[in-house]
Amino acid sequence: MLGPKEEVHKDPFDYSILIVCEDSKSAVYYFEEKVKACNIYNTIEVEEAIENGHQITEGVIDVDGGSGSAPTSVVKYAIKKRNQYNAVAIKKGLFPYKEIYCVIDTDDHSDLNQALEIIEADKATLAKEDLSMAIVPIISNECFELWYVLHFIEYSTKPLHRPIKELQHANSERLDKIIEHYLGVDYVKGKGGILRRIQKAKGDEEKAIQHAKKLLEFHITDLGLEGDEQAYYNNPST
Repeated sequence: MLGPKEEVHKDPFDYSILIVCEDSKSAVYYFEEKVKACNIYNTIEVEEAIENGHQITEGVIDVDGGSGSAPTSVVKYAIKKRNQYNAVAIKKGLFPYKEIYCVIDTDDHSDLNQALEIIEADKATLAKEDLSMAIVPIISNECFELWYVLHFIEYSTKPLHRPIKELQHANSERLDKIIEHYLGVDYVKGKGGILRRIQKAKGDEEKAIQHAKKLLEFHITDLGLEGDEQAYYNNPST
């Protein structure tokens, strides 16, 4: 993950990054706050700088949540935006997208495998051109909020669920209640400032990365579930 603003001593990078999320709230707020904390531009800021006569020597990171919630919608939107943006980027003096991430929750979506098939088909097309522009799926089971939890604890393999699924998963735990325990405040999905609250509560990003890796290793080594196509069963994982 990106480092905090005060620790960034980065060299300019000659490409841009697109992060497409399935809604305009939770994950979008987090990534927008993260990009800002790292002192990295987005496209609008760069275009304004160019219009004001400033030379831009690095890429941007754009976060977009206007794709709809279904995994296939997220992937199709990312491909469309990548193609449209890259077609005009050089003409405008912008660096094209070469890293494109689709942040997807498992939820009750029935089209996750179909979305992954679209990504593979897109890769096959790009193999004739430039694979660096391929879509990378970032799948969270049950949802993106698991990433917040992992900043505080090496979570057990007990399934997690959202509040609306409580009756369907009587033996699992609610993500929002776990988050509230560590943040010390009510968790509201549609509210910004989540990164700041995690940092204020002493959440550790490096530990979150290690905790996420351990969960994935559990699903692969203990349960034999490997690959994104098994994401339906890898609860919890991100």
